[in-house]
Amino acid sequence: MRTNFTKNGRYALIPFLISLLFFGGPYWAQAQSETQTEPEYIQGWTALEEAEFHFDVLYAIVKCSPESNPMILLNAFNEGGNVKSIGFTLNFTDGKGKTAQHIVEKFDIAFADMQIASCDSDEYKNLKFPVPTGLDPSNLAIEITYNK
Repeated sequence: MRTNFTKNGRYALIPFLISLLFFGGPYWAQAQSETQTEPEYIQGWTALEEAEFHFDVLYAIVKCSPESNPMILLNAFNEGGNVKSIGFTLNFTDGKGKTAQHIVEKFDIAFADMQIASCDSDEYKNLKFPVPTGLDPSNLAIEITYNK
């Protein structure tokens, strides 16, 4: 038994819509990627030592654009929920033995919250900063001290 929906051929529209999705999707993705440049990862996301109170920090070293200086992006995750405000001290050492330090001032972070710095946003600008002057970003090691 055919309904008015199938009698009028409306099912014929479904393959057309699916073809738009498959053939038009790459065009829309390409158009969007042409307006945004992807960061160049000098070092991919790397986990730092986890705090005993279950707080995680990861870092990546990137060039947000071909013309920019290398930046350090941090990802902070309050896994344990034992702290509501935290800061940390980062100690840097490169392959030539040069050192530097950066302090991330205390900030609020809720239980199970993840704050991720990115090139495209200043929402977590406290977790984004330039690689310290004089250090080689390609072989930079970072140690963390948590400040509750």
